[in-house]
Amino acid sequence: MKPPAPPQGVPELPAEAGEALLDWFRTHARVLPWRTTPRDPWAVWVSEVMLQQTRVATVIPYFERFLTRWPDARALAASELDDLLGAWSGLGYYRRARALHAGAKAVAERSEGSLPTTFEELKKLPGIGDYTAAAIASLAHGERVAVVDGNVRRVIARLLALRGALDSSKDHARIRAIATRTMGQLPPGAFNEAMMELGATVCTPSSPRCETCPVAAWCVASRDGLQRELPETVRRPALKTVRSIAIVLRRANHLLLARHGTDGLFAGMWAPPMLPRPIRADARRALTSLAGGALRWDDAGRAGEVRHVLTHRVLEVEVVACRVDGAEGLPDLSGLPSVATDYSEARWFSLSELDGLALPALARKILHASKMIEVGSEGGVSREG
Repeated sequence: MKPPAPPQGVPELPAEAGEALLDWFRTHARVLPWRTTPRDPWAVWVSEVMLQQTRVATVIPYFERFLTRWPDARALAASELDDLLGAWSGLGYYRRARALHAGAKAVAERSEGSLPTTFEELKKLPGIGDYTAAAIASLAHGERVAVVDGNVRRVIARLLALRGALDSSKDHARIRAIATRTMGQLPPGAFNEAMMELGATVCTPSSPRCETCPVAAWCVASRDGLQRELPETVRRPALKTVRSIAIVLRRANHLLLARHGTDGLFAGMWAPPMLPRPIRADARRALTSLAGGALRWDDAGRAGEVRHVLTHRVLEVEVVACRVDGAEGLPDLSGLPSVATDYSEARWFSLSELDGLALPALARKILHASKMIEVGSEGGVSREG
């Protein structure tokens, strides 16, 4: 069967370019734990979700632990979301974990309990869009559909010297058409991975290694010296800075944490309570009461400041730390959500309970800055301060 004719206005790359790319990939492909033979659709799904906006080196240990604990969608569907968020702690972008959990539940509810095999059917699952559906369908099932991520966009933009930011839905459709046309009758899974691998290791954003690129002979940007200009970027507005104060309270071997509500960036996760700066008088009184009257608000109580950069804002958090000794029992926490409205509940956790708890990276930074405890990269307590 001949490759589909390209839509009007879509440029083509010669078949030789795709063949040269695959020859290169067979020799230079990285050995990664999700690149198994045959490909496991569940492993493809998990790896592609984890790899979104996250470095491969960071993902590998998370992926290996994840597949050991949840070897298929049914296993994840049977677990609590809190368990998943705890295992995800430190990986960031927690919406990915929540979407994966919802998708696994949808799979488990299917009569056969297995993933769909086609691009169109996969897109019907919660949390699966064009990119993930194309990855699963092509890598695990050989469907002739192109994967388009940031790496693929950059490679094609440079090969054909495409102008513009290429981030609209129309641009994505155009690039998918070009990639599909270039794929031709080549193995779709291998072609897609080769394109992504090229963008990740050779055709990189700031320092492309054109001298080692297998498709440099067909690259307009390389020929015309445009590698560092393409793809063009749109100047983003300056990030908004949000200032708050975090209260780290420790009583004996217990730590006060509050749980974020069901909406928002850190939904369902735990952290030291944070309030906007400056703190209202009623909030200050409530938190001082929680500390048994021992919380100090002068400079002696300040442990430092944490800066946390997100895709849409910068969080600057002043850290106030207090060790409360002498009183028996733990103070009542029922009043905290009334002054810290972003939280649904609060609890005193023993330090041993922090291992595996769903702590976002910001919470770990705050705890580290408090100097009361030190939290490792995966959320576990590594030593007392």
